[in-house]
Amino acid sequence: MKFSKRTSYTLIFILWCTVFASGQQADEILFSVNGQGIGVSEFLYIYGKNNAKDADFSRKSLQEYLDLYKKFKLKVAKARAMRLDTLPELMEELNTYKQQVSNSYIMDKEVTEQLIREVYERQRNDIAVKHIFFQLSPNAPPQDTLAAWKRAMKAYGELTGGVPFGKVVQENSDDRSNINHSGDLGYVTSMLPDGFYEVENTIYSLQRGAFSKPVRSSAGYHILRVDDIRPARREMEIAQILIKKPAEREHDQGGKPTAEKIYKMLKNGADFAELVRTFSHDESTKAKDGYIGFVGINQFEKSFEDAIFQLEQDGDISMPIESRVGWHIIKRISRKAELPYEESREKIKAQVEADGRFAYARNRVIDKIKQANGFKVNQEHLNTFIQSLPPDFTSYSWEVSPSLPDLDLFTLSSKSYGTREFAHYLKQNTRERLQYAAGTPASQVVPGIFNTYVTEKTIEFEQDHLAKTYPEFRNLMREYEEGILLFEITRQSVWDKASSDTLGLNQFFNKNRNKYKWGERALVTDYTVASKDEATIKAIYEMSRKKEVDKLAKNLEKSYPGLVRFEKTFAEKPEAGTAEVPWAAKQVTPYSIDKENGIATWRKVEKIVPPQLKSLDESRGYVIADYQDFLEKAWITDLEKEFPITLNQGVFESLIKK
Repeated sequence: MKFSKRTSYTLIFILWCTVFASGQQADEILFSVNGQGIGVSEFLYIYGKNNAKDADFSRKSLQEYLDLYKKFKLKVAKARAMRLDTLPELMEELNTYKQQVSNSYIMDKEVTEQLIREVYERQRNDIAVKHIFFQLSPNAPPQDTLAAWKRAMKAYGELTGGVPFGKVVQENSDDRSNINHSGDLGYVTSMLPDGFYEVENTIYSLQRGAFSKPVRSSAGYHILRVDDIRPARREMEIAQILIKKPAEREHDQGGKPTAEKIYKMLKNGADFAELVRTFSHDESTKAKDGYIGFVGINQFEKSFEDAIFQLEQDGDISMPIESRVGWHIIKRISRKAELPYEESREKIKAQVEADGRFAYARNRVIDKIKQANGFKVNQEHLNTFIQSLPPDFTSYSWEVSPSLPDLDLFTLSSKSYGTREFAHYLKQNTRERLQYAAGTPASQVVPGIFNTYVTEKTIEFEQDHLAKTYPEFRNLMREYEEGILLFEITRQSVWDKASSDTLGLNQFFNKNRNKYKWGERALVTDYTVASKDEATIKAIYEMSRKKEVDKLAKNLEKSYPGLVRFEKTFAEKPEAGTAEVPWAAKQVTPYSIDKENGIATWRKVEKIVPPQLKSLDESRGYVIADYQDFLEKAWITDLEKEFPITLNQGVFESLIKK
């Protein structure tokens, strides 16, 4: 989840996930700000979350938090009075957060969990698959879809009639890459690419040797056959030595003797990394000791993959394996084992939520929301609207007619959604409209976009009603809204003012300048000598011991040009026994030499500086922080006058447990 900079200042009031149950039967008013009551349940909820284990319900703890919460509510009241809750930027941020949080409430967690578990179980096996493919674009018009379906059903009929699968592939399949291999796709495992969930479901439902009816994916129709089911190979971490073949002779054996020689050297104890550097032709891995990384199924030629996964132990090395590019000697580094479900769950969850299969869980939730709220489409009005759309409807220049009648299209509970709002949605949704060719009838375009529109409005409807169903959601939204209001009002009233009010800052500093002092300090010179010659270093060191740096500078530059650098700094007095230099004027530390880089360093205390007042520039950060505190206290005093607070003392006393 991504948060703005503003959010980081309000974490004390937001983003907690546990709910504190107050045990109060009636939500009594604990205190009021300008007549607006704050209930016991709200106070105990936030008290419990922000104090966690320290929420002991003692008088001291409750009083401290009550004082803090009253100040917080005063600031929020001022923000609302200034109508900051109507600022577009803040409203957009609140709405974004609302959408993010609401997803965890409106999604069917049970169905999502089933999808995660399904992937986990499926990943235990690799499935050898063949297919007959009938290409079709995702948004193909009905006539093209029907034509592809008929082709697929004709091929399916041939299979059921006993025609060999390979023959049907050759005569029908649009996948020309494997037409001479009976449509072989090799071994696959979950998750298949987005848009292939139904293909995956079909593959994992078939027995060995069985074939399916035509199945639709985002690419077209597939008839699928399962040839084998094996335990998942998962991934192997490997390195290799590659001896390439000459490009013009694919089956050249010239590299084999070299590969066999290297293999024999390895068996006799030679170092794999050293042989990589000496012999390997794989320039991309040669500098990394032949390291390729983790590889899985279906990434390489079958001979190469099989050789990888036949290595039984970490450190095992394969005999030379031939591929199209040359001869490979493979070293196993490690193998990924099956992780327990709880360790795999979060990674799979992220993959599932980014995949089209998540729409399954989403659609189930949407259907429940519709059913619970009496969803009903006025098909007659929808048809009338579709018929009213002009021929240029799928062009960028199309505009919504000002005279369009606002007819009810559908209802959720007591809320109706009309044709005008939907028409403007169509206008803005150019990506969906413009993917259709000019002149495509609206009857082919609108239904799909209408379904998307209904889905979005159903989710929005549920988001607006979550606060009634889930108290914790209501609390989170209140906290977040008040948190961003707190940030904005404090920024305007305190933080920005403290930084920009130059006159006020100077007056505050002059009034309180005795607070901002340097302690006792030492003026220190740091010497750096670029030399490996210790005699030279000693000579310069002795000169630095006898003279002040200002008097020494010209002599050093003349006698040792370019070798010596020095920098004056102030060092604050350290605690007893921790000083880097003796705390006395003219004292010098021993020199140290970095022989590898040819640099010598030491420090000299030029003089001890007694305590003195800091300038505003020297103490600006501290002064601004103190000025902010000063402004905030004055601001709170003004707010208490502007928005009177009334405390129900009896209710407060009833909360005290000890």
